Amino acid sequence: MVGLHLIKHMKGLSDEELCAVWVENPYFQAFCGETHFRHRLPFDRASMPRWRKRIGADEMELLPAETLSVAVQTGAVSERQLSRITVDTTVQTKAVAHPTDSHLLLRATEWLNRLARRHGVKLRQSFSRLMRQAGRAASRLLNGRGHRQGLRWLRKMRTWLGRLTRDIRRKIDGMSTPEQKSPKVPE
Repeated sequence: MVGLHLIKHMKGLSDEELCAVWVENPYFQAFCGETHFRHRLPFDRASMPRWRKRIGADEMELLPAETLSVAVQTGAVSERQLSRITVDTTVQTKAVAHPTDSHLLLRATEWLNRLARRHGVKLRQSFSRLMRQAGRAASRLLNGRGHRQGLRWLRKMRTWLGRLTRDIRRKIDGMSTPEQKSPKVPE
C-alpha cells in the first residue's frame, strides 16, 4: 500500500487510475515489491481509502519524508544532493505572450485609461474599443497576406495612442490646484 500511495502522489493519479495503471505497468508492480507480473490487483480497490483513513493524514504526509531519509541512510542519495533540487521545465508550456506592437499599444491605452479614471481626468475619447478591434485586425492581417494593411492598422493605433496621451497631458496641465495634479505621463 505504501508503494501504491507513493506512485499515486508522484504521478498525480486518482485511486481508480492508479489501479488501472498498476495492472498494466510492470515497473510499478516491481516498485511495490511484486516478483512476478500480475494481471489482477492483489487487493480490493475499496481497501485503499480505508488504509488511508486508518493511517491518518499526518502519517500520510510523513511517507515521502521517510522515503527520503531511508534513501539517505542506505546511501542511494547523499544529503548534498537533496539540498538543491533541479527541475527541468523545458517540456512544460510557458504562459509567455510575445510583445507584439499591437498588444503593447493596446496595453498602453488600457493603462492610460485606468490612470485617467483613477485620477478623475475626463477624456474626449478612450479609444479602448477601437484599439481592441484594430489590434485583432492587425494581428490577423500581419500573419496573412495583407501585411501592408496590417501595418496601416498599427500606424492608426500609434496615432490613437498619441491622441490619448496628448489629451491627458492637456487635461493635467489645465488642472488648477497642485493636489489635483497627477504625475506626468511618460512619453
